[in-house]
Amino acid sequence: MNHRYTNTNAIVQEFRAGNAEIFAIIFHQFYLEACFYAKRILDKPRIAEQIVEQTFIDLWKSYSQFDNWNSIKVFLYSNVRDACFGRIEMGQRGIREDGLSLYVWHEATQYMEKELSRPEVLKDIPYDPVANLPPLAKEMYSKLSGAGNNSQGIGSNPVIV
Repeated sequence: MNHRYTNTNAIVQEFRAGNAEIFAIIFHQFYLEACFYAKRILDKPRIAEQIVEQTFIDLWKSYSQFDNWNSIKVFLYSNVRDACFGRIEMGQRGIREDGLSLYVWHEATQYMEKELSRPEVLKDIPYDPVANLPPLAKEMYSKLSGAGNNSQGIGSNPVIV
């Protein structure tokens, strides 16, 4: 169950096939960046997080539509931006008072374009689904999966994306 992905093309192909484990890798790769981006536009961190979470749900629902790594990034950034400005237009409480000003739109769009044009930086993401289990659950998982002889546990190798 250890996977090591070193290029984004392999990740995208697995994602297009509906691999949930790959979705988790993409989520861990972009979640914090997307939250940061949404919080730059909105004043309420929880609303920004809800928008990002919904964007990832939408990403998963349309997993088969992505041809490359950049198309995933564009989907995430543009959907987060549009949802944030949609909230501003609806006049939700706690959102910046300046509303959908040209300045805020321009700033958000410039940031998105900068992030999308950034060269691919492969991050070392430790992906160990067993790491957060309680000790007894880890022991049971090891016995059931036949990984009892693996002293480091399942998924101990980092995933490179």
